[in-house]
Amino acid sequence: MIIRLRSFVLLIVLFIGFCGCSSGKKIRQQAIKDIYGQPISFLLKKNREIYYSVNGEKKIAYPGGVEFNGGNDSLSAYILSKYVNHPDYNYDEFNVNEYFFMLFDKDLNIKGIRIMHKKYAPKERPYYDSIFINALKSTAGMWRKTVENQEWYIYLHRQRVY
Repeated sequence: MIIRLRSFVLLIVLFIGFCGCSSGKKIRQQAIKDIYGQPISFLLKKNREIYYSVNGEKKIAYPGGVEFNGGNDSLSAYILSKYVNHPDYNYDEFNVNEYFFMLFDKDLNIKGIRIMHKKYAPKERPYYDSIFINALKSTAGMWRKTVENQEWYIYLHRQRVY
């Protein structure tokens, strides 16, 4: 009786372990998608990511390795000032976080800016998406490397929209 109970418990533990491993694999194998449902990036081992450009071209990039000259808070303030000073700003209160993926080449030229999809985001995107993308594009030349000798860099920026 005890042997059967131990065998049964062992079988249940193995089953749970296999189910846990397969669900973990599914999570790791899913790419982060943009607001249009297209993949942005896919995490690899050894500090590498695959970055998918809008046309589907893949680039092996280093996550991070660049930073805004004044720091992340300075970047957020700069982008928010562009948003608040924009003619389309009409004092809407969104109170959300937007996540932007920026792709830089080895010379820190901005090669792509994509917005990460959120499950709760409405189907119609707010007007501020284009304002923020244009503000991020205007930061060209305001970046520095923290890691050298990479061909491609990915920078993830979180912007709070009030």
